[in-house]
Amino acid sequence: MRSKRFWRPYVTRAHLRPGSPEWEELCQRCARCCYEKLEYCGEIFYTASPCPHLDESTQRCRVYSNRTVEQPDCAALTPEIIAMGVLPQGCPYRRFAPDSPLPKISSELPDEIRRQLNLDL
Repeated sequence: MRSKRFWRPYVTRAHLRPGSPEWEELCQRCARCCYEKLEYCGEIFYTASPCPHLDESTQRCRVYSNRTVEQPDCAALTPEIIAMGVLPQGCPYRRFAPDSPLPKISSELPDEIRRQLNLDL
């Protein structure tokens, strides 16, 4: 008996529109984009604080389809946002801005800034 082969049309960058099923399939569920970020002197820093809607056990958003209403600071990923340097090394979305800067972690902020922001020292 011959098995059926799954065939999927080749998807190019032109087909990858933010919000499309193909775009969403790129996500590897690392959840790094769901952690609070700070911008300091033109650089992005990750904090250890996840969004309150992130289910840390599944690495998924509990309110994904309504996230921008439930969490107004949540920014949908677009090539422009990606180019700001908000995603870590290895994230498949970085292919849309391969030369964008990599984010740093909040422990790399100067101590006086971390104190002002009440971040763990």
